[in-house]
Amino acid sequence: MTIRTRIIAISVVAILVAAAVGWLTMAPQLQQTLNDREHERQDQLIVYTRRLVDVYFGEAQRKIESLAVDPEVIALVQGNAGLGSAVNDKLTAGLVQASILDDLAVHDITCVPRACDAKCLKVIGGDYSDRDYCRGVKETKAAYLSGGFNSAVTQKPVIGLAVPVKSGLGEMVGYVVGIVNLARLNDSLADLQVGGFTGILDRYGNHIVGTLFSDMKLAKPGESVAADINMVTARLQAGETTNFFEDNDGHLVSFRKYDDMTIIVGQPNAPQLAVEKKISIQTSASLAVTLLAVMLVNILIAFSIGRRLKMLGRNIDDISRGKMDTKIDSKLMTSRDEIGDLARAFDRTLVSLKLAMRYGQKDRSDGEPSGPPAEKPPKG
Repeated sequence: MTIRTRIIAISVVAILVAAAVGWLTMAPQLQQTLNDREHERQDQLIVYTRRLVDVYFGEAQRKIESLAVDPEVIALVQGNAGLGSAVNDKLTAGLVQASILDDLAVHDITCVPRACDAKCLKVIGGDYSDRDYCRGVKETKAAYLSGGFNSAVTQKPVIGLAVPVKSGLGEMVGYVVGIVNLARLNDSLADLQVGGFTGILDRYGNHIVGTLFSDMKLAKPGESVAADINMVTARLQAGETTNFFEDNDGHLVSFRKYDDMTIIVGQPNAPQLAVEKKISIQTSASLAVTLLAVMLVNILIAFSIGRRLKMLGRNIDDISRGKMDTKIDSKLMTSRDEIGDLARAFDRTLVSLKLAMRYGQKDRSDGEPSGPPAEKPPKG
């Protein structure tokens, strides 16, 4: 195998090894970068979803708070039963003004309804102390968003929002509770994204709001989302409050737990795979061009070295055939690399050889042996 062939072969092997090592090193970093980017995007989507939820419940809370500070409502829960009819009318009017509310009721501190809108007057006088919103508002003495439950009127998922009623001394004497319809919230979330889903779990991990988009292109989309929600629920039970993972169907799922709810967003990873494929193609093309350029340079170097070695070899071969007038190529003599050093060394050797041959011919013409002088015998 010639030196040129060896150089080319070694260069090719070295380039292939470098390309493999570079790709193996770069691929995980690329994947991590894409995951971080997608995680950040989904975190932003969670934050935006939370803001939308706050706006939605904020509308209901403002209406409930306006009733909680109404003097007639305060007087009613403090024992003035004669105001019941007037407060009932206010609650009925409140439903008209806040269309996201299904029901409104005023409860005293023992969680017994003292007034209610026209649709739920039959609950007046009942005992609601086992309801989550009753326990929560009495414990926190602040606005409290309950866990989800099915409305007895609409049979659809709703949530209770209770706001304390306080006396002039600041003591909690009862509360106003609104039953918030989640249908409009579900519709609002559907406008957030395309190709994924958004889910909301209540403070106890129950699925109360969820949107699913038709272009997810799943064989059984409902089962897929249900599986994701189950995975999130299991992680919440394990103590996680936020996470990002890829499910069995290849969807990227993020969730974040707040005090009163958990928000889940999921996206198919097709956009990420498309970006990854694009970057991979661009990176591969750039790497291929670089490697080809390096290989071309190495081939040119190999040909240059081989060509000059052949020139030097021809000169030496001519000398070996007795052509003592042979001159080493001037390009080799002026070269500053190792081949130039070798050519100059051969040139010096050629000069020395010519001088030796010249002195040998002169000695023979003078009748003296051309070899080294004979040793004189020692004196006896």
